[in-house]
Amino acid sequence: MKTDRVRDFKPELYTIGLWRYECERVFCDKLVNNKDKDTVIDAIHNISIESFGMEAEINDKFARDKFFAFADFLTADERDDEGTIIQYGPRVYEAITDIEALKKRAYECMEDFNAEPKNTKKL
Repeated sequence: MKTDRVRDFKPELYTIGLWRYECERVFCDKLVNNKDKDTVIDAIHNISIESFGMEAEINDKFARDKFFAFADFLTADERDDEGTIIQYGPRVYEAITDIEALKKRAYECMEDFNAEPKNTKKL
């Protein structure tokens, strides 16, 4: 899944993306309607341009129709021939731009979790 991760962002743009993502998580996740969420997302967008500049790059990389998120479970675990985990993948908080790849990896992690007899979390 390494090809789905963000590798071509300049470090300062990557940091802006992290700031924006965390702002959305802190503020938007608590809102209950799309109108309020849109208002906050617009404010985050405008503040990021006013504070950091780079308007063209911000508009390009973080447009509304583009997915951008962070997760710490993107690297797959190392397994033996029988599928048993022999080394957990590093838990590095990193960006991803492909929502389908993120969903796939999340479901893999849930399957691993649910495979343990003591664990039951069917979603």
